[in-house]
Amino acid sequence: MSDVSTEEKLTQIMKNRIMLIDGAMGTMIQRYDLTAEDFGGENLEGCNDYLTITRPDVIAEIHDEYLAAGADIIETNTFSASSIVLEEYGLSDQTYKMNYQAAKIAKESASKYKDRFVAGSMGPTTKSLIVTQDISFEKMRDSYYEQAQGLIDGGVDIFLIETAHDTLNLKSAIHAVHMAEKKAGRKVPIFLSTSIAMAGRMLAGQDVEAFYATVQSYDIFAIGMNCAVGPRDLREPLNALHELSDIPIFIFPNAGLPNDFGEYNETPEMFSSQIEKYAQSGLLNLAGGCCGTTPEHIIKVKEAIESKTPRFVPEIEHSFSVSGIERLVPDPIIRPILVGERSNVQGSRRFKELIRAGKYEDAQEVTRHQVSSGSQILDVCLEDTEFKEIDAIHKFYPLLAQTIKTPIMIDSTDPEAVETALQYTQGKSIINSINLESGFEKLEQLIAIMKKYGAAAVVGLIDEEDGMALTYEKKMKVADRFYDLLVNKYDIRPEDIIFDLLVFTVDSGNDEKLKGTSRATIDAIKYVKEKYPQVSTILGISNISFGLPASGREVLNSVFFYHCVQAGLDLAIVNPATLQQYNTIPEEEIELSERVLNTQSLEALTEFTNHFRSKAPGFQTTTQDKSNMSPSESLHSAIVVGTKMDVITDLEELLETFTPLEIINTVIMKGMGEVGVLFEAGKMIVTEVLQSAEVVKLAISHLEPLMLTGETFVKKKVLLATVKGDVHDIGKNLVRIILESNGYAVVDLGIRIDSSQLIRAIREHNPDAIGLSGLLVKSSRYMVSVVEHFKEEEIDLPILVGGAALTPKFVEKEIIPAAMSGVYYARDAMAGLAIVNNLFEDKGESNGKIN
Repeated sequence: MSDVSTEEKLTQIMKNRIMLIDGAMGTMIQRYDLTAEDFGGENLEGCNDYLTITRPDVIAEIHDEYLAAGADIIETNTFSASSIVLEEYGLSDQTYKMNYQAAKIAKESASKYKDRFVAGSMGPTTKSLIVTQDISFEKMRDSYYEQAQGLIDGGVDIFLIETAHDTLNLKSAIHAVHMAEKKAGRKVPIFLSTSIAMAGRMLAGQDVEAFYATVQSYDIFAIGMNCAVGPRDLREPLNALHELSDIPIFIFPNAGLPNDFGEYNETPEMFSSQIEKYAQSGLLNLAGGCCGTTPEHIIKVKEAIESKTPRFVPEIEHSFSVSGIERLVPDPIIRPILVGERSNVQGSRRFKELIRAGKYEDAQEVTRHQVSSGSQILDVCLEDTEFKEIDAIHKFYPLLAQTIKTPIMIDSTDPEAVETALQYTQGKSIINSINLESGFEKLEQLIAIMKKYGAAAVVGLIDEEDGMALTYEKKMKVADRFYDLLVNKYDIRPEDIIFDLLVFTVDSGNDEKLKGTSRATIDAIKYVKEKYPQVSTILGISNISFGLPASGREVLNSVFFYHCVQAGLDLAIVNPATLQQYNTIPEEEIELSERVLNTQSLEALTEFTNHFRSKAPGFQTTTQDKSNMSPSESLHSAIVVGTKMDVITDLEELLETFTPLEIINTVIMKGMGEVGVLFEAGKMIVTEVLQSAEVVKLAISHLEPLMLTGETFVKKKVLLATVKGDVHDIGKNLVRIILESNGYAVVDLGIRIDSSQLIRAIREHNPDAIGLSGLLVKSSRYMVSVVEHFKEEEIDLPILVGGAALTPKFVEKEIIPAAMSGVYYARDAMAGLAIVNNLFEDKGESNGKIN
């Protein structure tokens, strides 16, 4: 349980009314028109969090205004006060002090009122464990930990982990909070808030249902959404969260989207009217505001919600759910969930050979093929005697994170390896498996990891007395014991338990202990599903036919699979590409299989073996069929899919007919063009685009040395920078990767770059175009100053501008008139690529354009 007094107060208040969270801190700070000196010097200008030290009076005043407006909860001025962000200002050594001081200032303001609470704000940082993979899980967690320590020691009542765009970042923050709680000796209620963009997804690709599935096993007090969009754009995700959540939910959105001049234009009346609709529909337990909102907005929200009944927080009996990019739940009609078995070094010779040879990208194709063949979860096993499992995890799992949307089942017996793998999986994963074969010490290690990362677990029916449960009676006994231990002693949710009822080969030779085990397994499924309906069941189907003739294995697997599904099986570890449909099997072969399964007698096995020994296997694992594709079609497909397989072969065939430059300008650019179209249509996410970019990069690097003298594909040079006052660079980094993969030379100046630095860099590097990035309204306005300075210095280069707060009209009305050269608005990385391509294909229009 969390801090009893705080949690009980919050719960009691929310039973009676909708609680009110404050509004934006940054918007209020801008009203003060502070100077560089207020921030502690020019190099610190824009570091709002440092005002806690340099101008605590300003921060206290803002808190007081929100409290006077009626806010029940005020947030500390620490959104970016993690060491990761503060390092950009040279302030990382001030992390604890700033968070501690911010908590103290907010607590002092809140103490003037009864039942007002302070939420310690912890933002997403400027790094992403999934999208850019530019930091380790441990470093992210340690950065959050230092922040959490300062907040909890400063006395916050709530931890608010907000504006989450990457659930791996979020998990590291939760872990850090738990570490800080343990050190401080007290627990604090945790509020989690994600940022859902217009497309209905987080930056790393998850929708709100997947977000909820990822965190639902944690001890969270409230869950919600903030930032990114205005209140009216949260209708669908809010409804989804309302249906799923058995804890309080909230929203604190922006005051709409930025207007033509980079300002948030939803008035307090407009903003509160939409919040009122949600409250009237019984969807809210808490509400407030984010970017662009002020005490005036909060006053109006208070008026809008004060007479409304708060959302009823239901008790929901959850069923099994896991997530990758999207949430996966059982479909009662289409059962069971299929778990791909081929990305297992112990079960797939090809996969093992690829991993042993260090061919991780080729091994990645095995996983991709399983998904395209119907796998809904991927079982991944990298446990082998020929290499260190953890080393392989560090190399292979980052590739999985970027290309596979399905949930991951981590198949390992080593707790350290399991934890390492979980630090790369953004959704809710499954640990395969835990049991009592090695006693309680290892079991408890894995349970601790399971809880730390919010995972589900396969529980093998294996105990410390008899080992694997073979008979029906033993399976029942071990299942009952495990359920009692996990649910009642270790506080594991029943829906996070997946019983592996164990499958043994019917070809057991003279081992009498294994006789009848196939029937026992089928019967045990029925037992578990009737007694523990929230618990799931799983089997490794192909184990049943181990040692039998290859031509008969898939038949026996399919018949066994059919009977297990009829008994209620929830998940099946199979190879979907070779899974034969039961209704296509000849009646004679079904009867042969059922005699084997029911009796496991030597006579039945002999009859089965004799029948199939002369038959060729009817179902073989196949790879993607490119036999009917031309080399150009094959290469185009590889770029769109994001696979490097056969790329070099395709290029060599194309080179027999075309020059390297012709291949680049036709096949490769058209392939990337289709990627852009798919991305625009929402059919590809950022990480998939990056995979396509890597394929293009490989192709170009192969072709460049073969070009004739005078030919070159490094078309032009682009200089990129995040402008002064802004430390956000994820979007800029995506642009860099996309441009480089398409043959452009990129000079990346980094973050917080002022106009003078830009001018010096332009003269040093002589670029053909400039790209300016900025997430904040303030940085968008600063772009006007940058282009004015360029004009003074007579710099006449195309300028691309992009960022969340920019709009086409702001660019048209504010930035273009200030510039002497063409200015081009890029709404995302792919749009930026299209603009640059068009720029250098054209003969040189110099007036500004809006794309």
